[in-house]
Formats: sequence, C-alpha cells, structure tokens
Amino acid sequence: MFGPKIHNSQEAKKLAETGGGIIIKNKKEAYRNIKQLLTNDELCKSKGEAAGNFVLSNIGATEKILKEVYKYI
Repeated sequence: MFGPKIHNSQEAKKLAETGGGIIIKNKKEAYRNIKQLLTNDELCKSKGEAAGNFVLSNIGATEKILKEVYKYI
C-alpha cells in the first residue's frame, strides 16, 4: 500500500496497475484494505502473487540500465 502521491515512482504505479499494490488516500482506506487483506485469503494471495511477479520480471533492471548508460560515458 502506498499513498496517492506516486507520480515519481514508476514502480508504485506499475504495481498498482498490475494488481500488486494498493493506492490509498487516507486512514479509512488503509484500514479497509488491511481488513480485506487479512480476511480474504484469495485477495491476499492474488495481490502477493502479482507483486512477486512484478519483482521477478524486473530482476536485473539496474544492470540493464547501467549497460545503456555506459555506452554514452
């Protein structure tokens, strides 16, 4: 879960788009989402799998970026 100010975080945006993250606007939304995750095993599992898949799909991203940067140095 993250707050609504994610304009500088491509990772947070992508996590939310792929279902692995939840954007919350206030405490009430945070409590509601936490309760849903704690009481709905399927929802919790699907969010966890989506987040895990996101992480796995981005392994090595820093190395790829640095390789491109080094071409210009």
